[in-house]
Amino acid sequence: MKKNLFTSILVLVSYFVSGQSSIPACNSTVSQTFTGFAPSSGTNITTNPLSNWVFTATGAGGQIFQGTNQTGGTAGGWYANNNLSFLGSGSVSNGQATWSLQNNTGSAITGFSLDFLARMFKSGTNSPTVSVSYQVGTCGSNPSAGALTNSLSSLTFSDATANISTGTTLTQSVSAINIPAGSCIYIRFVFSGGSSSDNLGIDNLNFTVTSCAVSSCTILSAGTLVGTCNNAGTLGGNTSDDYYTFSLNPTGSSLGSSYSVSGAFVGSPVSGIAYGSATTIGGNQLISSGAINITITDAANSTCVFVTTVTPPATCSADIPESPITLLTQSVNPCGGDGQNEFIVASTGSAGVNIADLAFTSDNLGDMNYFWGGTNVPANAYNISGLTSSTYEACANMTGTLDCYGFLYPSNSGNNVTITNRINQLNSCLPSGCVVFLPVPSTNVIPPNSNFIVFLGAGNCDFHSVCTNLNFSNHCSGSTAIQTYYAVFGTGAGGSAGCNSTTGGYFSNNSPRTSTLLVYDGTGANTTIANYFSSEVSYSPGAAPTAGNGAFISPDGTWVNDQGCVPLAETLIFPLELVGFNVKMVSKNEASLTWQTANEVELDGFEIQKSYDGILFETIGFSKARGIPMNKTNYVFSDKIPLKNIQYYRLKMKDLNGSFSYSPTKILSVNVGKNVKIFPTLVDDKINLSFDQNTSNEVSVLVIDIMGKIISRHEIPLDTRQAEIDAISLAKGMYFIQVNMGNNNQTFKIQKL
Repeated sequence: MKKNLFTSILVLVSYFVSGQSSIPACNSTVSQTFTGFAPSSGTNITTNPLSNWVFTATGAGGQIFQGTNQTGGTAGGWYANNNLSFLGSGSVSNGQATWSLQNNTGSAITGFSLDFLARMFKSGTNSPTVSVSYQVGTCGSNPSAGALTNSLSSLTFSDATANISTGTTLTQSVSAINIPAGSCIYIRFVFSGGSSSDNLGIDNLNFTVTSCAVSSCTILSAGTLVGTCNNAGTLGGNTSDDYYTFSLNPTGSSLGSSYSVSGAFVGSPVSGIAYGSATTIGGNQLISSGAINITITDAANSTCVFVTTVTPPATCSADIPESPITLLTQSVNPCGGDGQNEFIVASTGSAGVNIADLAFTSDNLGDMNYFWGGTNVPANAYNISGLTSSTYEACANMTGTLDCYGFLYPSNSGNNVTITNRINQLNSCLPSGCVVFLPVPSTNVIPPNSNFIVFLGAGNCDFHSVCTNLNFSNHCSGSTAIQTYYAVFGTGAGGSAGCNSTTGGYFSNNSPRTSTLLVYDGTGANTTIANYFSSEVSYSPGAAPTAGNGAFISPDGTWVNDQGCVPLAETLIFPLELVGFNVKMVSKNEASLTWQTANEVELDGFEIQKSYDGILFETIGFSKARGIPMNKTNYVFSDKIPLKNIQYYRLKMKDLNGSFSYSPTKILSVNVGKNVKIFPTLVDDKINLSFDQNTSNEVSVLVIDIMGKIISRHEIPLDTRQAEIDAISLAKGMYFIQVNMGNNNQTFKIQKL
């Protein structure tokens, strides 16, 4: 960068670029160093690498950035390479350098200090000097040549200055000055006198703001928004490993241009944050760390502060206890290779199931033979106390009496390649446009109220003749899927290490067996069966299926033969199927609930339940089941109690044996308020709220998904007219925005794109 030389002419030579160093905040320091500015010897000035400096020279040979080696007189050395240097040459010469700095603190600067390293080598008899002065003015206009209006006498140096030959640091403070916000201060160094080979150098400049005018700054609100949490571990109520983010958008009066924030959060402190928009502060905060006290300080006025508390969400939106799962059907003797093609069918309840929390066992009369466990489950079934009473057996895949396996995870890129390949194979066997098999999301969570199939060995060995032996075309009506399944893949090696065996399955065809599907709930140790939900089916073997047919175990333990390689969906998902459930407003005093079922077997009926907060439900009616298996049945119920702004409905479906399950929760929005607007309704990254007058009390806003689950909570501060909610993290789909203002609750519907 050191290519600036002044030509040897007798007129003023000047290079000026309209630019300034920025003074960002009160009590800040702006520094300038010239280390490494080394030009090619003998070249003239053609460019100026510094837009915040202006260099000029007069005389017969004055040069800037062209010092010599003090001992040998040749180009190079400290004066040439490490400073803003001036080299006298020929007759007496003068040079000057002007540093321009702009006040961007947002307040008037009333005091500053300036220090720098000064060094001089005198070669001739004339005494060179360097004087320093300053001037305040409009930015973009370099003052005329010569000393500026205010001298900094303590910074002037000459060959008589103590320790000047080896370098010394000079400093001076200035008070009772006024540098208005937005204006510039110009600091000029004038190099005068001297003769050939006299070297003058300065470096390591520091301009420090020591005081600013105190304004009437007031921070009225932090504009705190608590972000959606991130579940980092199990889904079972364990918040110790769950994180969340928060953002700030402070508002007030007479604020500077930026602020800083400090407190016991990740990345504290953070400074230089511009006012005017919500900014995520720090990194992920642990929910288990509790509330965080933070202090917001205006950058222009250190006495202008706002202290508030960031309260984490009670739990992650996904971090609720896992709901029970149901083991439905087992393919115990499939068409084709057993190890590759055997599978089980199951369903989730009102909450999703993380594959990492899943486990499955196949037990032969108390002797456990096969075990699949997720990463949140012990690798050996015998490490789960209470699961079995038989003698401990070590895992010894394919050689021991207990074979232990795992699952593939969509979140793992390598696993996901195999998962995608297997799903594409299954769907390729179906009529065009029909999709029966779905990928589990990259969160590894099988969605709530859904059916899924675990192919026990296909995560290790590829399917055996997939379109012949695992053709689910009977699940399609033309291009429409009658039933869909999320596909999970186990790493069973029953197909042999080389994946070339057509036998070697995981179920007994000649002795009784018990199969157990488990989900770790995350509420305690994973080594205790009490901390698992489980679904168990016992069966006795039946006759071998005929050619072109498989053998299946129904949910009640019945051996089912000769229904093809893949039975109809009605056989695979034998329990009650809720085909549809809808709620709509008939009038201000009546809501109509309609639902449709299929496969009603030993069903007692439906409790209709209602809630005003989505948490506490009460039963408001009961519909007796009509008991029509294998057919679809329609139901209607009317809620004729005067309706409120928003209410939640669900069905409690009760079997004759006392067991029950819940339907998805439906939300009915009754009254759209008149004094708040939500826009746009088709949302990309932000949800805007507009109030017809400034809020007179604090407002809470809930983002609720179509299942009735609260995704996030946001607090709108007092005296707010406009507010924004960050929607980037929301998944695509429909949401309800519930605005709670005292006794006035209003609900809106949006669609995230």
